[in-house]
Amino acid sequence: MSPNLDGQLRQYCIEMDEAQGVLSFDDIMEKAGELPTIRKVQHSDSSERRRWVIAMAGIGAVVFAVVVGLGLLSPAPDVAQPGTTTTTTAPPRTDYPESGPVEAGTYRLEPSASTVAAVILTMPEGWITQDGLPMANKAPNEDAGFAFYTVGRISSDPCERAGGVAVGSFDALAEALVDLPDISSTGPVDTTLGGLPAQRVDLTVAAGFDASSCNAPGGLQIWYSELAGNYFVLLDDHTASVYIIEVAGQRQVYVTSVRNGATEQAIAELRSITESIHFDQ
Repeated sequence: MSPNLDGQLRQYCIEMDEAQGVLSFDDIMEKAGELPTIRKVQHSDSSERRRWVIAMAGIGAVVFAVVVGLGLLSPAPDVAQPGTTTTTTAPPRTDYPESGPVEAGTYRLEPSASTVAAVILTMPEGWITQDGLPMANKAPNEDAGFAFYTVGRISSDPCERAGGVAVGSFDALAEALVDLPDISSTGPVDTTLGGLPAQRVDLTVAAGFDASSCNAPGGLQIWYSELAGNYFVLLDDHTASVYIIEVAGQRQVYVTSVRNGATEQAIAELRSITESIHFDQ
């Protein structure tokens, strides 16, 4: 290919780039027709014929490349590709009920007397709440449950609900729980809740202790929160896990309770709720 023809083809490609998405196939062929005719060669010269064939092949390649290029560079139609899906995440619900059944879904619980920061958690079907508190129990037998608390004092005698003992520091609450009378405890152990460091203490009524005559029949009142108007009673046929977390610089308490002999489904659902919790600080 001569230098002059090569330069013309380059210029032609530039023009085609500038007009991409506009030129039709007929336009391309018309442009190609404007190229100078390659000089006629004598058929007796086989080497010249080969050069002529090569030159024409080059022109064809240029036209083909431009056509393909236009197809690739033209704006793609605004059509979803097969097999693709678009997902959106709905914001948490804010209609956690004051009492009664809780519909399945993800909820946002605003800060309250029981929660020092907003709590986001996901609830399965079949749970009920009461008294406008951030809590719920598995219906119908309440085999499992959870609740949030803010705790300043705990009972010195859970059976008699004697005067409360102040627990100021973060670690003091865990230590005080372990020292309660008539209670068997495990921990505290380091864990996490909502991605935050936490201490966990597991509590059961001590073996052989009869709680039927206590102030809260069938259980031991561990604390009462005057600010929130709620209390935590450790029932004699339950195991409670007390999580102590520092949230937004304040102490947050979360308690789960599981009845002896609870169904695997109730336990699994309580675990899923606990694992879904996170705090919007």
